[in-house]
Formats: sequence, C-alpha cells, structure tokens
Amino acid sequence: MVVLTDGVDEAHEELRRSDAEVIKEAKEIGIPLYVIGLGKKDEIDEVVMKKMARETGGKYHHAGSQKKLMDAFEDVSLELQGDGIDEKSLRALAEQTGGTSHFARDAGQIPDAVRAMLRDVDRR
Repeated sequence: MVVLTDGVDEAHEELRRSDAEVIKEAKEIGIPLYVIGLGKKDEIDEVVMKKMARETGGKYHHAGSQKKLMDAFEDVSLELQGDGIDEKSLRALAEQTGGTSHFARDAGQIPDAVRAMLRDVDRR
C-alpha cells in the first residue's frame, strides 16, 4: 500500500489509529506500507513514517517537491512491479484507518491517482 501523508492525523476521533495499530493491521493482512512523507522535513513526523514502513516491510520516501513526489512513486512502482495487488484488502485497510484508496494500473495513470489523493487531503 502506498501511503501519501503529511503525518498529521486529522481524522475524527473515532477513526484515529495509533501507529502501532496501523502497523499491526497491515502486518495481519500482509501488506507492506510504502510511506511517502509530503511536506517540509521539519513539519512532518518522519520517525513514525519510517517506523511504519520498516516494520511492515515497506519503504519510506520524503517528497518535499512535486519532482520528488513523482520520483517516489516511480521508485515504489519499480519495487512493486510484478507483485500481485490485493485491491480488496488495500481498500479495506484504507477505510479502516480513515484513508482512501486510488489505484494506478500503469505509470501513465500515476499523475491522475496523485491528483485524486491530493483532492482527498484537501477535503480533510
């Protein structure tokens, strides 16, 4: 699962999950978290993001600019290429943790998926 976040949990209280809960749920269903920290390094919680990625078998990337964001998605895409994608489990995990899910079938669809994610972030 690719998680694009600024690290600030703005979900309603009943939807909030601790990093330990998210890690536990991801591990239980066998989904590594590829976390992309969006924003300035001094304004995001990289410690937690790196922990979530590391403990679930994923990877952390910092995206402080649009170019770095696209580079991060390209890197994750290359890492995951060939792996099967369990969309049902990914959607369920996103919903359970107060997020949303967007899928890009190929690299050409990544910009549209990123725009959709950014719209979701703006709505919160």
